[in-house]
Amino acid sequence: MVCEQYPVVRQGQARLNQHLQILILAFLWTGVEARGDDHQTVAAPTLAAEAFRGALVRLPDGRLLNWWSSGKRGGQNAWGRYSDDDGGNWTPEAKLFAFPPDRGDCGTGYVSIADRSGGIHLFGLDYVGTGPAGFDDWENSKSYIYHVMSQDRGRTWSRPQRCDFGFLYTGAVNAAIQTRSGRLLVPLSYYSQRKTGKFVSKLSLSDDHGKTWRPSKGECVVDSGGHLLESGACEPICVELSDGRIWMLMRTQTGYQHEAFSQDEGETWSQPRSSRFVSSNSPGALLRMSNGALVLVWSNCMSPTNEGQVLTSYDRQILSAAVSEDDGKTWSGYREIARINENVRAVSYPFLTQTKGGDSFFCLTAGEKIHVPIEWLKRKHVVERFESGLQQWMTLGCQGVDLIPHPDRPKRRVMRIRKPKADVPSGASFNFPFATRGRLTMRVKLQPEARRQNRQHCYFCLTDFFSLPRLPAFVPGGEPGGWGTFPEGGRFKFRIGPDGGLSIAATRGLFQDEFRPTSARLTFDKWHAITLEWDCSAGNCRLLLDDEKLAVLNQLSRAPGICYLRTWMSAQAPEFAGLLIESLEIHVGR
Repeated sequence: MVCEQYPVVRQGQARLNQHLQILILAFLWTGVEARGDDHQTVAAPTLAAEAFRGALVRLPDGRLLNWWSSGKRGGQNAWGRYSDDDGGNWTPEAKLFAFPPDRGDCGTGYVSIADRSGGIHLFGLDYVGTGPAGFDDWENSKSYIYHVMSQDRGRTWSRPQRCDFGFLYTGAVNAAIQTRSGRLLVPLSYYSQRKTGKFVSKLSLSDDHGKTWRPSKGECVVDSGGHLLESGACEPICVELSDGRIWMLMRTQTGYQHEAFSQDEGETWSQPRSSRFVSSNSPGALLRMSNGALVLVWSNCMSPTNEGQVLTSYDRQILSAAVSEDDGKTWSGYREIARINENVRAVSYPFLTQTKGGDSFFCLTAGEKIHVPIEWLKRKHVVERFESGLQQWMTLGCQGVDLIPHPDRPKRRVMRIRKPKADVPSGASFNFPFATRGRLTMRVKLQPEARRQNRQHCYFCLTDFFSLPRLPAFVPGGEPGGWGTFPEGGRFKFRIGPDGGLSIAATRGLFQDEFRPTSARLTFDKWHAITLEWDCSAGNCRLLLDDEKLAVLNQLSRAPGICYLRTWMSAQAPEFAGLLIESLEIHVGR
């Protein structure tokens, strides 16, 4: 079992009969219908979740407002309901307001905030239409941000207006905040006439509590190269730091979220730079908790694909959450809170709301509301003995990873890794609390096999982001499917050879596959303890076998810390015996 596990709760809810629609960058995205009790949840197994539709906002009086839009263009309405017990019970649905018939398609606005004077502000996308040349004619498309507010606790609402950002097209609204001075900020990105890095991030600002809006003077350009329509600094989010600066994160195609800072409440911005957060081409969400902690949820995954001569990733297999108690200087967690399954092929576009008690938050994604305790993100110790099966492991798309009875203790089970099919990946990944320094110990056993000529290498790596076990076709010399290897070899990497010998990765780089043998060899059919003690501040990791120091692994690529163990087999012929893992134990520092 995983020692830091919370009780699994799947709260029932009647099947909801309306589809929510939100418009996101470049295209109209129709969300899945909120599902009933029988759906396979995307929430991590340790977390409570329920099917959900629409947006959430915490009101000044402590209630939750859940709202959504419905109807066809020209006759759309906003509907809502209220809860005073954090969603345990809701008032009957009621119409909040009507969208003007002369507006575009006004989807559900997931960005909703309450200001310090008691006002409620709802934002969404007012999608007018594509250009004459069709869907990809963004230069002539029109898409705006709408804003609606209430100053009387939701009894009456203002007429929807557009937030001026100085241009004609934006693809999404992902955040809104109020600064200490009372200014309202809505970060967004507009489609520019640039040849590369086409989307540019800036803000729409209001200094009169939302009555009027104007564009910020400054903007943020990230020239990611290539000619992708979805390129540049996209779908920004922001938060006010304790020193008064505004911190903005932007979706890019570089493999990282980019960041910029404003000293004048969003008016002008520093030059964007790569942040510490690995990310696919997907947006995140920021939340300031009432106790001052910062929460970030983002797509902490990357798998390069060759699009428009730019190495960019649209992988959205997981959402991670991290918490900072020192205004973003250090972070804990990096825990998977949502991940794909056989029915849901992407989890993305998170939206966050603090719970009433202030010790956790709700994350809305993929038609679900996921409850995430802050203390769970701050845990430092994990033990895995497979008492809850393989729930904590990601094995989607793989064959050959399963549980079998423990060879010495029949009442227990162990994980087996083998390669029954040469052209189908065999691998698994395990997420644990992030840390710059930590220690991981796993007990493993090599299975004996009569057909020893079929035994192949078994790889292990430590890294700081999620990746599915496949190798992109554009990698020089790579076979289709990559024989089950991961597209990135990790920050620290070693392998166990067909004869049990341990080797460590010897060269730096993204697709390195050169190894230096050590003096140690695992004995077949015997349990061994393999320990990894990493320190990313020093750029190295000690490898121990049965508590004896064996070698020092050099860090292969930059990372501020570690939060994943990945293992896979690279056999190009079936490998039936494989390797057993009895347990994992992980202790992390900061």
